[in-house]
Amino acid sequence: MRSTERALLAARRSLEVGNAENARKSAAEVLAAEPDNAEAQVLMVSALAALKRWGEAESALKSVLAADPDGIRGLLLSAQIADRGGARRKATLAAADAVLERDPDQPYAWYLKAIAEENLGKYPAAEQSWRRCLEGDPDDVDYLAGFADFLGKTGRKEEAEPLLARAVALQPDNLSVLVAAGTQDLRAGRIDEARDRALWALRENAEDPSAIALLVSIKTRQNPVMGIWWRWASLMERLSMPQRWGVIIGLYFVWQVFRRALLTAFPPMVQLVASLAWFAFCVLTWVGPSLFRRAVARELAGVKIKRF
Repeated sequence: MRSTERALLAARRSLEVGNAENARKSAAEVLAAEPDNAEAQVLMVSALAALKRWGEAESALKSVLAADPDGIRGLLLSAQIADRGGARRKATLAAADAVLERDPDQPYAWYLKAIAEENLGKYPAAEQSWRRCLEGDPDDVDYLAGFADFLGKTGRKEEAEPLLARAVALQPDNLSVLVAAGTQDLRAGRIDEARDRALWALRENAEDPSAIALLVSIKTRQNPVMGIWWRWASLMERLSMPQRWGVIIGLYFVWQVFRRALLTAFPPMVQLVASLAWFAFCVLTWVGPSLFRRAVARELAGVKIKRF
């Protein structure tokens, strides 16, 4: 097998198990030698979108659209990027509908449509889209995990369990499956099992946002007070350095308004305690991301992952 074929196969398999960073590296290896390789371009866009590197994904998408401006693959990738992790729900819905007008049996378009409708609160429509998605590809673990998670959210845990069991049997190491199964365990109160799955997912990809979010939810369930810190630190960890500065500056102005309008009415000791608490909060906001990464690393180092 040629090196190009091996790299493309590695990229496809990495995406299948949810390891987008490895997929990106494999696709980049092919594109370095063959810049016009169409499959590598598509894999690169999918990997960058999965990593939520939206600007780079949009730039890579231009190459795909230039090669085949009216192709279904380009439209599907446009819909995937439009989703931006659920942030642009209506744009995703419109893009998915555009694909389905051309190809009504395209399961990935139904998948994106289902996610968009779910995020918009259109649950009956989302359920129909999930079912159409699985009709097109009943063995895709991302579709099985996604529909199972939808059923779990809507309180239909009994229907979700067989779908998750099937997904786990097909690909037990898939990140989407691990996170969906862990979320279902958490909803059912199986904290230890949920934690094992979250840590297993993080061992596969320590940067995966859905696995991190699951671990934060578990920590919050175990200790609501510490859970507040975990949620705040994980939020700061996702922000870029300029965005963190923006948050701190914004909070500084809020503090100044509070201090001048309300705090001056209190005794000096209360003002001092409030000022120290504010300073500690600012420090934790600034160093929170590094502390959060260390905390996750300790979790990973301190447990033996159970294989389900």
